[in-house]
Order: sequence, then C-alpha cells, then structure tokens
Amino acid sequence: DSTVYKDENAFRLTNNYSAGFLYTAEELRKRGDTQKAIDMVNLAIKTVPGEWRSQAYLMQLYADMDSLDRVAELLKTAPPELDPKTMWQTLASDLYRRGLRDKAIDMLNDRLTEDPHFDGAYKQLLSIYFKESMTDSMEKLLDRWIANNPSDTEAISAMKDVQELKQAESGVKLRQL
Repeated sequence: DSTVYKDENAFRLTNNYSAGFLYTAEELRKRGDTQKAIDMVNLAIKTVPGEWRSQAYLMQLYADMDSLDRVAELLKTAPPELDPKTMWQTLASDLYRRGLRDKAIDMLNDRLTEDPHFDGAYKQLLSIYFKESMTDSMEKLLDRWIANNPSDTEAISAMKDVQELKQAESGVKLRQL
C-alpha cells in the first residue's frame, strides 16, 4: 500500500516479498516454463510496486523470448533506477554471455539506429566484434560511428588500427596461398 508510510527498514522488508517471487520465477524459467515465470514476476510487481528488480527481471524474460518490443514498452514506464540505456546494455551483455552473440549484436545495432550517439552500445558492440575477430564489422561500425560522432578521436584512432589489422590479415592470407 503506497499510502502507508514505511521507514527504511520496513521498506526493505517489503522488498523481501519481491525476492521470493523472483526466486520462484527463476526456478520456473530454469524448468522451461517461461509463461509461469512471467506470471510470477507480474505478481511480484503487483504485490510490491516500484521495486525495480522485478521489472528488470521481467525485461530479461522478454529479451530471452525475443520480445524486445515488450522490453521497450516496459522501459517507457520503468522506475528511475532502471536507466533504459544501461538496461539495454545489460540485456545485450547477458545475451552475449549466454552464447547468443547474434541476438546481442542485433540488439546493440538497433539501439545505435535509434540513438547514433549511444556511446555504451557502440563500445559494447565494438568489443564483441573485437573478441569475435570480426574486423569487417568493426570497420563498418567505426565508419558509422565516426560519421555520427566526427569529433571522437578515439574512434578515429581505432579506425586506423582496424585498417592496419585488416592489411596485416590480408598479408597473412596471401602468404598462406
């Protein structure tokens, strides 16, 4: 009940209810019952409104289901603790960590299309391309980033490094032939 005053201790105690719901939702998800997990998280949100961890977990479930439109809708009304840019980065990191590289790449590219100055998405995407040795993708990303952020001297320097790397790679390929 948001009309009842709760001191800091009481507020934290009510958040424990949310933790129980989320633990149950995670067990349901692990067992493959995503819909029941979503229902459990929605019950947590209804029971303890304003507790941001429940909303963050719900977004994660939707991201797992490729329902990024639902994630975007939730982010529009999310509490201030859930910064949309940070949430998108967290979701992309989680997807990549779980071996869903292409989903993470698509998510970050979508964010950069929406906001071509989203530094966090750019750096995270560049990092994935580097880890995966995707030099062509690195070059295209840097080209796009520099076109939208021409004063980014780090990106300009990185572009030179990537072009040198590509030249070195093509030299190695020629020697192998």
